[in-house]
Amino acid sequence: MDLATAPQPPPGQGPVLATYRASGRRLQMLLFAQLAVVVAIDTVATVLIRGLSTFTLVWLWLVPVLTIAYISQVRRILKKPDVAAAGADWYSSGGRRVRTYELAEVKVIKRDRSEYLRLTDSDGHTMEVSYRYIRGNRLTWDLVFNGILHSVVNGRAKTNARLHTTLGLQYAIP
Repeated sequence: MDLATAPQPPPGQGPVLATYRASGRRLQMLLFAQLAVVVAIDTVATVLIRGLSTFTLVWLWLVPVLTIAYISQVRRILKKPDVAAAGADWYSSGGRRVRTYELAEVKVIKRDRSEYLRLTDSDGHTMEVSYRYIRGNRLTWDLVFNGILHSVVNGRAKTNARLHTTLGLQYAIP
């Protein structure tokens, strides 16, 4: 854990015990796929319109490659990856935070073919975080999961069936 880049804990909360910043690997794969599609379309269009002799024109290939490179840099600059942080009894990401041992509602919702945890604590702080993202770092996930489990077992947190299925919780749904 790099404490220099770690976010500060919420006021009145304990120290940061774990941090996590997702890698840009998924974005890189997406950009590579976009480049492959653009090159394939350009190839087919070039062959259909001008014939095979146009493969010698470098600018026909340079334009899509430079376009994708430019788009990737703009995305990288505009979307700086969030740093998630967790303490013994709190979790924060994207400027939002919740107290994990004082959760009033914990649900798993499905959106855009992905599952998200919707966490609401007793103070009314609410956040949604990708289930895949939060599981990306074992220590962060352990801290958050322990808080969820504590809140569910004590019967204070409202849950849904999807949460119990996704997390494998074997406790009654209140």
